[in-house]
Amino acid sequence: MLIQKFKKPRKWIYKKFSFPFNKEVRCSLQVIKGIGWHKAIWLSAKIGLGYPFFFKKMNKFRYLLLQQLLDNCTWLEARLKRFVQSRIKELISMRSYKGFRHKDYLPVNGQRTRTNAGTQKRKRFRLVRKNGSKA
Repeated sequence: MLIQKFKKPRKWIYKKFSFPFNKEVRCSLQVIKGIGWHKAIWLSAKIGLGYPFFFKKMNKFRYLLLQQLLDNCTWLEARLKRFVQSRIKELISMRSYKGFRHKDYLPVNGQRTRTNAGTQKRKRFRLVRKNGSKA
């Protein structure tokens, strides 16, 4: 019986994300929404990776550990978006000031609106034009 040698891939792929092969692990993990600098450091420490550790040196065992940690210990992408949306709906239903600001597509955290807040206003304008009715 022939024993096949494990061939390392050019890119490690997790769900729809492909991690760059020549980048450091901590930097590449930040491609996923929900993983910032601190969580990337925490994940690499849990797996047991030293500081300058690249994906090209990663073996299959460590990659499977990383997959398990990403699936079980963190909120990523859709789950994180659902949580944020539910919090916003909760603020609106409580009729809080922040909820009103969210509902009216205005800045929430006390920013000025006279000269800034162009992004929020654009967001509202797009929604009005798509529906064809005024807000």
